Amino acid sequence: MIDKFIDKFDPIMLKAIISSAKERIYLSLPNIHNELADVLINAHSKISDIRVVIDVSENNFRNGYGDIDAIEKLRISNITISESPKNRVSFIICDSKGFFIFLESRIFAYDEVGNNAVKMDPLTLLHLIEYFFSTSKNKDEKNNNVMEHKDNVEKAKKDYIQFVEETIEDIEKPTNHLEIVPLNVENFKITKIHLEQIPPIHPDLQRQIQTYTTKIQFVELNFEGANLNFKKVNIPPNAMPFKDKEIKKALETKMRLFDDLESNENFNEFFNTKDEIEKIRKKYCVPITSRKKSILFISKKEDFVKEVNNIKERIEKVNKIIPQYLDQEILKSKKRIRKEMGDFLKTNPPDEIKNYKPSFFNDKVDDIVNGIINSIKYPDPNKILGSMCLKENFYNLTFDDFENEKFLKELETKGIMKKGEIEKIVSFKNAFQAKKPNN
Repeated sequence: MIDKFIDKFDPIMLKAIISSAKERIYLSLPNIHNELADVLINAHSKISDIRVVIDVSENNFRNGYGDIDAIEKLRISNITISESPKNRVSFIICDSKGFFIFLESRIFAYDEVGNNAVKMDPLTLLHLIEYFFSTSKNKDEKNNNVMEHKDNVEKAKKDYIQFVEETIEDIEKPTNHLEIVPLNVENFKITKIHLEQIPPIHPDLQRQIQTYTTKIQFVELNFEGANLNFKKVNIPPNAMPFKDKEIKKALETKMRLFDDLESNENFNEFFNTKDEIEKIRKKYCVPITSRKKSILFISKKEDFVKEVNNIKERIEKVNKIIPQYLDQEILKSKKRIRKEMGDFLKTNPPDEIKNYKPSFFNDKVDDIVNGIINSIKYPDPNKILGSMCLKENFYNLTFDDFENEKFLKELETKGIMKKGEIEKIVSFKNAFQAKKPNN
């Protein structure tokens, strides 16, 4: 691999450099993400001398410089981890090669990585090893390692000569030079206008919002097609052969399909499932009225999804068992509706049959009821629960959400955010709004 004096170190390049090492890998970084930790762990199978210096502060994790899981992976793999609080000198040394790396927080790193690495000369490399990775803890130990230290210095001198020769050769190659061009004034003016129209979000505000978007999400949990007790059958408009609108309206109120299913033991599993869904809602979901959604803590998301999937499996079983009981209830419903309609029409006869003789009146009422019943299309019991399902949808919070004062107030009153944190966000938000031009 040919080393440029100035280069681009993206994850692929870092992996290639680490994979090429044979004797040692030394890293100094603000923190480490999972993919880099995985590369180091893989290299550890053939290289024992791997050392990492990082700053394991809470702010570093919150500000997008690393993952807490990555550190845990390195610890478990017995890779040497040391701390240097507030250190921002970032570099990598693999064998006798070293590179300074200019890293960016992932909160702000949206575009493709550009040139962000500079090749290190051997003397600087030796200095950095002494500063960051020295194994000598006191003067006595250093004195005992004088010969080894001299050897390292002599080797560094020779390597430095080679480095100078390679660097001069690199300077002499115009193809290796960076593309440096005069300022494009037109592009600058366009950028300026865009920034004036939509000012950049204050970095502190963006970091605070990012902190909460990694903690909470919006969630919707909908149990659809499960209101059996409220299901009705519809009477076709032309099925009732009389003009009285009040009678028609009264008959329609008697068209409830099922009656008191809660007391029917055949439906215990169905109603228990509904109860379990409500328990999940209360356990994981914090309702937010200003957004008509609920808040879910991401730390609990895995457990939430697991319990929801368990309920979905229960619903599948219910869908297989209950149709026969629904069919039975539909037959009962037909008999009940027939009786209720007949009783009602006999007590409240429409004008068209009021004066019928008693011997014919009851037969006519039965005929009307039969006509209405036969015109009703009763649902297929297999399809009633076929539409029953549990759906969950997740949504990330946006900057617009944090501009909404009602939403922020709800986060505070429900203990999701602290008052001081909200005040900071509001103050930054107000400052941001003040920068916007008047419409």
